[in-house]
Amino acid sequence: MRATLKTKTRLMALLLGLCLCLGLLPGSALAESGEAAQRLAEERALAYLRLPAGEPAAGGLRLARAAAAPLAAEAVLDQRAERAAAVRAAEERLGLTITSAERELTLLPTENRVRADGCCTVAVYVRTACVYDDLRDGPGGEDRFAYGTLHRLTLNGAGVVLADEYDESDLYPVESPGAAALMAPSAPEDVTAGGYTYYDAYDPAAAVAYAERYWSDYNPDYYNFNSVGGDCANFTSQCISAGGMSQVKGRQYGTDGWFYVTATDRSATWTGARQLRDWMAAHRGPKVTASDSSVYAGSP
Repeated sequence: MRATLKTKTRLMALLLGLCLCLGLLPGSALAESGEAAQRLAEERALAYLRLPAGEPAAGGLRLARAAAAPLAAEAVLDQRAERAAAVRAAEERLGLTITSAERELTLLPTENRVRADGCCTVAVYVRTACVYDDLRDGPGGEDRFAYGTLHRLTLNGAGVVLADEYDESDLYPVESPGAAALMAPSAPEDVTAGGYTYYDAYDPAAAVAYAERYWSDYNPDYYNFNSVGGDCANFTSQCISAGGMSQVKGRQYGTDGWFYVTATDRSATWTGARQLRDWMAAHRGPKVTASDSSVYAGSP
């Protein structure tokens, strides 16, 4: 009896050691399979986002769609096609041609996880740098701009992208699920604005000083909208506000005010480039929309 118990104990110890060596214990196996699934999802998400989305420099949408087909579901490919159409429409509307676009991708691992249904979520911040020709001085003149987009992707166990949530509505008028709550201010207020003129108490040097202070070290008093479409108008508004231009409380969706309290309590004119331009032109004087030859330091 004693020998049999000793033999069983040895066998159990041997099996336990074998399981540990091969990683066959349930907890270990689950952890390893989860990590492998997440790694695959991250690799596939990056591969998908590296593919061109229809910009002219990419060789056309048909090539991009064919290359993306093994990586994404049909609905996601349709979404890419809509975005490419929006890019072309924006080019026509603005009278420019995007000649090249390069992406810099950054994984946000704290948001990435394996879900109970076996799908994986992956968050990637994409910085897109574009070269364009605005044709004002004839073909061949090049300018540059860049913008940031936060993509939240859902992939199945095979690494196929099932959904790609992002918001570029400030850049291109195309609907996407993204961070709509942040892109749109909260319920509008019906408050009329007072009369102000552009040069009242405005110090261009102070605006320049603010820009130099915060261009790369973000001011925590303001929300960073780079991840939800772009931050250029928000930063411009901060600069000219620091220069002493008075904020004006008005309707959040209208063009009769210009103000920022929080990310969701602000005017569209504070964070929207077109809205800011229209409001400044109407309420801050004609020199706001000056030509390149008369622009000066501190000019919006």
